[in-house]
Amino acid sequence: MQIRTLLEERIRARGLSRAKLSKQTRTSRGVIGDLCGERWQRIGRDTIARICEELDITSLDDLFQLYDTNIFFPIRLHREVTIHFGSEPVTRDGNGPARGGVALSRQTTSSWDLRALFTLTHHLNKVDPGIRFKFVEHPRQDRPLREQVQRLFKEGDHIVIGSPKSNQFSEEVVCHAYNVAPYSPDQLYAFEFAFRWGSRHAVSSSFGSPAENGDVGIVSVATGELVARRTLVTQGQGEDCALIIVERVFRPVARRAHGRNDENIIIVILGYSGIGTVAGAHVAISKEFARALYPERTGKPLMKVVSATYARPPGPSSDDNREVTEARLLEN
Repeated sequence: MQIRTLLEERIRARGLSRAKLSKQTRTSRGVIGDLCGERWQRIGRDTIARICEELDITSLDDLFQLYDTNIFFPIRLHREVTIHFGSEPVTRDGNGPARGGVALSRQTTSSWDLRALFTLTHHLNKVDPGIRFKFVEHPRQDRPLREQVQRLFKEGDHIVIGSPKSNQFSEEVVCHAYNVAPYSPDQLYAFEFAFRWGSRHAVSSSFGSPAENGDVGIVSVATGELVARRTLVTQGQGEDCALIIVERVFRPVARRAHGRNDENIIIVILGYSGIGTVAGAHVAISKEFARALYPERTGKPLMKVVSATYARPPGPSSDDNREVTEARLLEN
């Protein structure tokens, strides 16, 4: 758990300065500064009472907030997050991905990735309605995205949605976190887990390889054994899976506005297929699993595996009416 003070916001709302509050409450500027900068360790009850009286605060909930130490802590601290998703060009007749010089009419984004996005934004709006969202679309390109990725690791909190099949940006972000070249299958052993692609989903990836038999999903790189499976059914119960990669990013002292706990976070949710990405979003917002997704320290990415089941009711074969029935985080 983390405790955050809201004193800076309350001072601004009253049109005061730290110096004026210090004088009016007979509290040293150092104490006021430590409270505003989240550098305080302890504070006297009389000091709290004087501050509350001066700012017309009648509940400590208006001065302090208690946060779970989980992957959304930095986002709630900064009250802002950028969500990244991919898109693919389609032919003018809409019959599939466009390649080469084919005339285009639009970019398309996976409906499953959008459902994952809605799941995450709905949760964050519920726990903290003041969070601001920015959305960035990443069309598939034939050139490296290195500069965009470097900017992402330098500033702000970010959520990246979609496997390398649907979001090229995911490949570049994950590989940057692990300090390996993207689109390089020979870099597979830098990762703890990797996708084992079927022919329909296979893409060039540093953390994915083609299946040698019919079993597809996510494998342990060390053993080569399947740890989470993907099965496709026309009706009944099926399976899917996802990788979640989280990195806490160190924030230089000069750029901190919230004291020693002020850091950034990058969350990447990669389903084997689209419904796996939605399952990953459900796991990320779960109180049961959110703490386990929080890395122990900054600068070292944490990779976890999500196993999911889904139900597909009988219906026209062209309708993708699957629904996630269970999603859980596997222990490494």
